[in-house]
Amino acid sequence: MRIAKYDWLEAMRNSRVEGDTIHIPLPYSGILYLRKTHQTPEKMFVHYYDNYGNDLKYPVKVINLADYTLDELIEKNLTFLLPFYLFNLEDDLKDYNKEASREKIITSYDELFQYLNKLREQEKLNVYQYSLITDMLRKVTDNLAQSNERARKELDEFMGGKILEFKNERLLNEGGIKDLLSLVHDGLLNADVAADRAAKEYGISKEDFKKRLDSYQPNDELMQG
Repeated sequence: MRIAKYDWLEAMRNSRVEGDTIHIPLPYSGILYLRKTHQTPEKMFVHYYDNYGNDLKYPVKVINLADYTLDELIEKNLTFLLPFYLFNLEDDLKDYNKEASREKIITSYDELFQYLNKLREQEKLNVYQYSLITDMLRKVTDNLAQSNERARKELDEFMGGKILEFKNERLLNEGGIKDLLSLVHDGLLNADVAADRAAKEYGISKEDFKKRLDSYQPNDELMQG
């Protein structure tokens, strides 16, 4: 139902009228399954029909996250899927008290944060995107590890340490100012609020910040959404 609703909303957003015809281009969409079982379909279809006897049926790509390794997600630059990769570690989280499972999980989390921090360092993730992804990593971890208190506590501490370490090294500097400029440019933060934060956190005057904002040009290589 959600995929059909998404397709229809996107199609209507890009629709156009030419003479007596309304053109409604359907987007190329897919369904992502976070877990894969014997009941998971290999393909699906969306079928529209009306009361006049007309119908439209088209295939929808099915993507199973379980089919991707962490290296493949990183290689394909599927950064937005990284928090959900943790579903592939669900069985190991249940066996977290076993040394082999614990080592596999810690190694995977370490690789995740090395990749995210590298993107942040290269300015391919702004502070908003970085925070969004790391926050989602925490939420998915809390959900999957809720039955194992040791796993939940140790992984929360691990992630907190990685985030704090990176912020201390990278965010509290000129890059932080660029993040504020980017957030204002993208309409995610009010200019006056950003100027206040720049003055308090980075020691530059509000006037200087607004001058930088007037001449700010976003990096075209930054990832979008």
